[in-house]
Amino acid sequence: MPACPKCGADADDGAEKCFYCGTGLRRATVEPSGTSPILATTAAAAQASINTASPIRTHSGAVWAFVLGLLGPVLVLTTLAGAWFISGRFGLTFAATGILAIVVSAISIRRISASEGRLKGKGMAIWGLVLGALMVVVWLVGLIRYLRYMHGFGG
Repeated sequence: MPACPKCGADADDGAEKCFYCGTGLRRATVEPSGTSPILATTAAAAQASINTASPIRTHSGAVWAFVLGLLGPVLVLTTLAGAWFISGRFGLTFAATGILAIVVSAISIRRISASEGRLKGKGMAIWGLVLGALMVVVWLVGLIRYLRYMHGFGG
């Protein structure tokens, strides 16, 4: 079993990266005839630096998107006056929070997808997107009902 050069953990025989730290594992290569050992060592070092991956971390935008997405239901559940949260300043805050959650989620999903596995948190970003869209829809439906009631268009 080869050992990881960075953290020293035992790795499986066929593993290309360390399971614990993500460091690329060097493989023994057979030098083609006529290749100098210096070039082979330099090429192996270059390949090892390419394979060395940065640690996987959660994208901070995904966390913010999820928090903004959760903020809407919390605002609704803590508000007792229904029409007050749909209209007025609180309603605009509710809609703005939903729109912000959608925008931050979309940016986060795009960056996580482009990171080639170095970033995680796509699930949180998707939930932020869904909850943000739900906030905007609830706000629009409530606003339409409120306006119809105030202007006498509904029955």
